[in-house]
Amino acid sequence: MKRFVDLRGQAVGYRFAWFNTFDDHFEEFDSSQAWDTWDEFADDYAHTSRTMMGDLGRYRALCPAWVFQPPQEGDEEREEAAYEKANSGVLSEFKEKE
Repeated sequence: MKRFVDLRGQAVGYRFAWFNTFDDHFEEFDSSQAWDTWDEFADDYAHTSRTMMGDLGRYRALCPAWVFQPPQEGDEEREEAAYEKANSGVLSEFKEKE
């Protein structure tokens, strides 16, 4: 089964990925495992899966609406700030141990 993974706020530099629960791994297309936009994903998918283009509709149906919109200016900064805030306790504990 394919699962959509929202990476926003994770400070990884991408907005989404796909996880295959049957094989227990992140899916990879054209050497990429994460994407910012639907168009980027569809392009990588097309390069890798020329014979399975019908399956692209399965992925599209699992995406939330924001995937089809370009990233907004400042999204990356907001996501990094959210990540830092959510992990501030973990990061400070790590620094104390050093």
